[in-house]
Amino acid sequence: MLYRNNISSVHKEAFMELRHLEVLNLAWNNITEINLCDEKTHHLTSLTLLNLKRNSMEYFHCSNNLSMLTSYDAEDNELSYLDEYSLHGLSQLKTLWLPGNHLSDVHEFTFGNTTHGLQHLTLSRNRFSDIPTQFIKMLTFLEMLNLQFNSITALPARAFQANEFLYHINLEHNLIHVTAPNSLTGLTRLRYLNLGGNVLNGLPSSGFLEEEEDFGIVLTGNPWTCDCNALPLYNWLSKSRFYEHDLICQSPISVYGEQLMKLSVTDFCDVADMLTTQWQFYESTTTPSPTVNYDIAVIMFLPNSRTSLDLSGNRILELPAKCFVNNIYLKVVMLYRNNISSVHKEAFIEMRHLEVLNLAWNNITEINLCDEKTHHLTSLTLLNLKHNSMEYFHCSNNLSMLTSYDAEDNKLSYLDEYSLHGLSQLKTLWLPGNHLSDVHEFTFGNTTHGLQHLTLSRNRFSDIPTQFIKMLTFLENLNLQFNSITALPAQAFQANEFLYQINLEHNLIHVTAPNSLTGLTRLRYLNLRGNVLNGLPSSGFLEEGEDFGINLSGNPWTCDCNALPLYNWLSKSRFYEHDLICQSPISVYGEQLMKLSVTDFCDVADMLTTQWQFYESTTTPSPTVNYDIAVISAAIWIFGGLFLLVFLLTNIRMLRRCINCPREQDNRLAAPEPDTPLGQMRAQIP
Repeated sequence: MLYRNNISSVHKEAFMELRHLEVLNLAWNNITEINLCDEKTHHLTSLTLLNLKRNSMEYFHCSNNLSMLTSYDAEDNELSYLDEYSLHGLSQLKTLWLPGNHLSDVHEFTFGNTTHGLQHLTLSRNRFSDIPTQFIKMLTFLEMLNLQFNSITALPARAFQANEFLYHINLEHNLIHVTAPNSLTGLTRLRYLNLGGNVLNGLPSSGFLEEEEDFGIVLTGNPWTCDCNALPLYNWLSKSRFYEHDLICQSPISVYGEQLMKLSVTDFCDVADMLTTQWQFYESTTTPSPTVNYDIAVIMFLPNSRTSLDLSGNRILELPAKCFVNNIYLKVVMLYRNNISSVHKEAFIEMRHLEVLNLAWNNITEINLCDEKTHHLTSLTLLNLKHNSMEYFHCSNNLSMLTSYDAEDNKLSYLDEYSLHGLSQLKTLWLPGNHLSDVHEFTFGNTTHGLQHLTLSRNRFSDIPTQFIKMLTFLENLNLQFNSITALPAQAFQANEFLYQINLEHNLIHVTAPNSLTGLTRLRYLNLRGNVLNGLPSSGFLEEGEDFGINLSGNPWTCDCNALPLYNWLSKSRFYEHDLICQSPISVYGEQLMKLSVTDFCDVADMLTTQWQFYESTTTPSPTVNYDIAVISAAIWIFGGLFLLVFLLTNIRMLRRCINCPREQDNRLAAPEPDTPLGQMRAQIP
């Protein structure tokens, strides 16, 4: 175990002759290059687990020697490519974990020119624009595939035809807008497919979700069009035993914001269109025809009494000045998935009735909606600018009715003072996938703000923006996952009494202050998964009277006596469900902490010392510890000693008399009586 050091160099002969080595953990170092596969200098023929997580490697090549390796973890390095035969020596590998690298492609013959037995492959948080189908087809025993948080645009035909054992596919948070009808062909054992957070507005009417198939599927977070083309999907989901995630309609306007599965068929499909669609479903194997490419000028021909407009999925390039001047009564405008790059500062002039504006998935670099002289969006409640290229957004006034603002996946690098001061009624701020590293304390102004839901995941924070957060006194939900935060500071959320959910998953947190959760009286869920924690404070962090859901998996936990308070707290929790795996000491490596008994990871003497420290360092009642028979024996010895001490004190006079008895006898011998012969003889001595 050599994780969490500052190792930057590993000599090519460092592990020479270590033929019995089975586990090597070099995670959380600064290694840029390592060679473990040279058969002349390394003999790691027994190595089964290799962890190189969170280093700085740009390249890894192993064409031989590690024939027993079954698990290889190189998460959060700088790998940019896996070339031909680069992993040929890993013939027994079952799990390959490569999230958070710079990979955009993987060579077909990475494991060699024959099929390989890999079972679990994770390539999330990389730079893939296409699914590496040629590489995946060589993995004929693959069971789980994770490609979330990439830039994949399509699910191609027969993508997994060679992977009959594949049962779990995660394609969440990509840019998928096309799915081929037969893209799932061959997946006879599929149990779970995640397509959430993509750009899908529909699925093929046939060939994708077959009537006799049934598996768990996530389709949330896509701009779904709920019309007659959605009937096959509606019918399939209605029969599914596993469907449980909401599918929200984005268009047409008549069902905007509605859950598809809570609508009746006639709510989104006319009878005549329904018959046509059903006929196409049974007779056609082609994908639905694309939307007609209207120009923005089409609105000039609309009646001025119209209240909704949907021009999504076209090729509109710009929004000129006063383009809606003849339609000032519009309440909903949908312009997502166009090629809009320019929005004139007077584009929405006089639009006082507009409530919903969706400009997501365009190429907008700059937009001004808050100039009170040119814009009058005083009724706007929902603004969606997701998946654009904005580097800056400023709104010091005017949007006083806005409650939801989404700017996910833009290029925002900073929120400066008063930049969102005009959003006084904002409840939800969604900014994942930007370049933010800090947020000014007075972003909403120099008074507290009523924001309830804040998402800052997938940014560049190294610290929790506590000064900004303390101004959000009504905050309920905070998401900071996938950043580079290193610590959970003291009293980080002291001003946020309504905060009930905190997500700090996949950061670099290695320190948690004892009182970092102070003030969170309503906390229901804390996610610390995938950080660098090896322990928690013995007191002040998880108090005995508290209970909430907590996820601590994916950390390098040290399971010794210092883990006793955590062990006891989790034992009593009603919500604990995530495995906490021990990384050290060696005696419990790989074990689940909550499946161990106390004496498996803590000696009796150390246990008593730890408990004494725990009792002395906290003012709250001490938790009950699940001692075993060894602890009971130690307690008996302690109480026996106390009893003996009391006995001695109460009988001290008797003991003192017993001690003096020999001295009195000596005195009598030293001074004999005068009447005795001995006394008379002594008296005659001069």
